[in-house]
Amino acid sequence: MSRVSFRVISTSAAVLLVFAISGPVFCPVLAQTKGGPVGKAAVAELMRSRQCVSCNLAGADLNNVDLSGVDLSFASLRAVNLRGSNLTGALLNGADLRGAKIEGANLTGVGCLNCNLGGASLRGATMAGPGQCRFDRG
Repeated sequence: MSRVSFRVISTSAAVLLVFAISGPVFCPVLAQTKGGPVGKAAVAELMRSRQCVSCNLAGADLNNVDLSGVDLSFASLRAVNLRGSNLTGALLNGADLRGAKIEGANLTGVGCLNCNLGGASLRGATMAGPGQCRFDRG
C-alpha cells in the first residue's frame, strides 16, 4: 500500500501543494522565482527527498551543497549556481543546465545523458568515475 502525504505552502506569489510519495517526485512548478520563498521551499524539498524529477530550479543558489545521489533528471537548472557542490552519483539525465555555474563541483559518477550544458562553466570541476555523460550543444 502506498503512503501519500501533502502540505500546502503559501506565499504572496503562489500556492504550492507538495506531495510526498514513495517514488519519483515530479515538481514542474517549483522554484519559479529566483531566490524567493518558493525557490527556498523547492531547495528544502530537494534536500529532504533527494529527488526533484522534471522540476524547475532555474537560478537557484546551490553553492557548496551536498547533492550526492540526487535525481534531477529532466530538471530545469538554467543559470543555477552549483559552484563547489558535491554531485557524486547524481542523475542529471535530460537536465537543462544552460548557463549553469558548476566550477569546482564534484561530478564523479554523474549520469547526464542528453543534458544540455550550453554556456555552462565547468572550470575546475572533477569529472571522473563510471558516470555516463554526453555533452549536447544548446
